Amino acid sequence: MSASTKSKESSPNLLLNLRTIQTSVSEQKIEFVEIRKYFDELSGTVSTFKTNYDMKTEVLNLRQQIDLSTNNNTALSVEAVHEARKFD
Repeated sequence: MSASTKSKESSPNLLLNLRTIQTSVSEQKIEFVEIRKYFDELSGTVSTFKTNYDMKTEVLNLRQQIDLSTNNNTALSVEAVHEARKFD
């Protein structure tokens, strides 16, 4: 079996794998958009789509917004935990 024949046989598998990965990434983006909509409803804000984001920071910021909007003092403890993690 020549290299070109082997390459042609593996192409369908590669295409299938790429489509599977593409579908998975699309589903994750949809999930993230849904999560943002949920947090937006809770906090009363409107978010815009960000192409580059740090999920951890985004969730921390949204939690702080929710804590502040419900007059809960846990925002300070979230900030303290965030600061403490810098030393880990």
